[in-house]
Amino acid sequence: MKNFSSSNWTSGPAIVLYLAAVKLLLHLLTAARYGIFRDELYYLACAEHLDWGYVDQPPLIALIAWFARHVFGSSLLGLRLLPAIAGAALVWLAGKLTREMGGARFAQALAALAVLVVPIFLVFHHWLTMNAFEPLIWMGAAWCVVRAINTGKASYWFWFGVIIGLGLETKYSVIFFAFGIAAGLLLTEHRRFLKGKWIWLGALAALVIFLPNLLWLVKHDFPFLELMRNIRHSGRDVARGPIAFIVDQALIVNPILFPLWAGGLLWLFFGKEGRRYRNFGWAYGAMLVTFIVLKGKNYYLAPAYPILFAAGAVAFERLTVRSPTSNIQGQVNTESAGDSPADRGSSPTVRKGVSWVRGVYAVAVIVVGAALAPLSVPILSPETYIRYQHALGFEPPKAENQNTGPLPQHFADELGWEDMTRAVAEAYETLSPEERAQTAIFANSYGQAGAIDFFGPKYGLPKAISNHQNYWYWGPREYTGAIVIVLGSDGKGDREHFKTVEVVGRTYHPYSRRDEHFPILLCRGLNQDLHTLWPNIKKWD
Repeated sequence: MKNFSSSNWTSGPAIVLYLAAVKLLLHLLTAARYGIFRDELYYLACAEHLDWGYVDQPPLIALIAWFARHVFGSSLLGLRLLPAIAGAALVWLAGKLTREMGGARFAQALAALAVLVVPIFLVFHHWLTMNAFEPLIWMGAAWCVVRAINTGKASYWFWFGVIIGLGLETKYSVIFFAFGIAAGLLLTEHRRFLKGKWIWLGALAALVIFLPNLLWLVKHDFPFLELMRNIRHSGRDVARGPIAFIVDQALIVNPILFPLWAGGLLWLFFGKEGRRYRNFGWAYGAMLVTFIVLKGKNYYLAPAYPILFAAGAVAFERLTVRSPTSNIQGQVNTESAGDSPADRGSSPTVRKGVSWVRGVYAVAVIVVGAALAPLSVPILSPETYIRYQHALGFEPPKAENQNTGPLPQHFADELGWEDMTRAVAEAYETLSPEERAQTAIFANSYGQAGAIDFFGPKYGLPKAISNHQNYWYWGPREYTGAIVIVLGSDGKGDREHFKTVEVVGRTYHPYSRRDEHFPILLCRGLNQDLHTLWPNIKKWD
C-alpha cells in the first residue's frame, strides 16, 4: 500500500501542474500584447502551400499553422494557443522527468520552476514557430531514455525513435540531440542497448517518419544546405567563440539557474546515483562542442537544459536530505508515489541547518525570473520596456546581426507589419482598376510578403510575390512585370531593370526593425518578362 506524506493537492506532481498552469496563463495573457511575429507570417504563408518540405524548415510547422488557423482562427490568441500549451507541457514533463530520475516533491517543483523562468523558453512559447515545439520533443525523447534505463525495457528505444522522427519533421537540429544521445550510449555502460533490436527499430521508425521530407530534399537538391552556406557567408548570425558561447548559455537560460544546471551536469558525471544517467552528461558535452565548432546560434542548445535542471534538482534535494533510509531493494526513499525510483519507500527528512537553503534558492529563482520576464514576453509597453531595460542594465544576448532599433529583435519583429500593409494599400488604391489587375506586389523578404498575404485581404490587396526563401518556389504567378510595387528596396537596383521608378509611400514604425523602414516603390516597364528573370533572382539567406 502506498503512503503519502502530503495530500494529493500538495504532492510533487500537483505543484508541477500548478507551475505549468502559470506558464500557460502568462502566455495566453500576453499573446496579443504586441503583434504578429515575422516568422509566424511566413509559416502561415507556407500553410497555404502545404508540402513535404520547404527551403528553410521541415513540413510540420506549416501543418501546425494550417491547423491552428482553421481550428482556432487568425487571432493572435488562436494562433499562439498551441505554443502556449507546448510550453506548459514542457514544465510538466520537466517535473515528470525529475520524478523518474528519483526526485521527490522539492526536486520536481524546482525543475518545473526552472523551466518556467527560462527567458529563452518564454520567447519560444510566445510564438507559433518551430522553436516552441522542439524542447518538448527533446524532453519526450529524454524521458524514453530514462525509462529504458530505469526499467530495463529496451522497447522504450522504439518510442525514442518515433519522437526523433517527429522531431526531424519539426526542426532539423533534433539530429544533434540524437547524435548526443548516441555518443552518450557509446561512452557509458548503456551501450548494451545497442545489441538489442529495439533501438534499431527505433532508428528505422525515425527514418520512415522523416523519409517524405528527405525525399523532398533530395528532389530539390537539398536547398536547406545551400541556405545554411549563404547564411554563414553573409555573416547574418552572431558567431561566438567557446567562452562567449558558454557565457551566452548562462544568460539566455537565466543566470540564477546556472548553479542548478551546472550542478546537474556534475551530478551526472560524479554523483553516486547520477552516474546512472551519465549518458546525458556526455550528450550535452558533445552537443556543446558541436555547436561551438559549427558556429551555431546561442539558443540551439536551449532544449537540453530541462534535462540538466532535472538532474540538478535531484542533486540539490539529495544534498539537503538527512540520511535517507533505503528500502530492501537499495533504492533511495523519497516522498512521491508511483513506479519510478522516486516513488519507492518512505519520505526523506530535510537536513537540519540547511533546510533554509531550499527556500532561499527557490525564492531567488522566482524573484530573478520575474525581474527578467519582461525582457522576454511583452508584459510592458515598448516605451516602458526601454526604460525598464535601461534601469535593469541587462540586454538579452543577440543571435543575429540585425539593426533592430530600440527594442530587441524578438520584440521589434512583432511590430509594424499592418502599418506597412496599410501604406502599400494606399499606394495600390491610387492605380486604376485596369492597372491594379496587372500590378504585382514584390517583397524582398518573407516577412514583408507574409504581412501582405496575412493583412492584405483586409485592405483589398492581392497576394505578394517574393524571391526570398520558399516564396521563390511559388514563383511570379501570372504577373509579367509591367507594373510592380516593390518593398524592401532603396530603388538603386530597381532603376536598372524598370523604365520608371517612383516613390509612392514610406513604411515606418518607431519600434520595428530599422531594415523595415523603406520607401514604397511603384515600378513600371520591366526590361524583360518576369518569368524569364525569376530563376536568376533567387534569394536564400
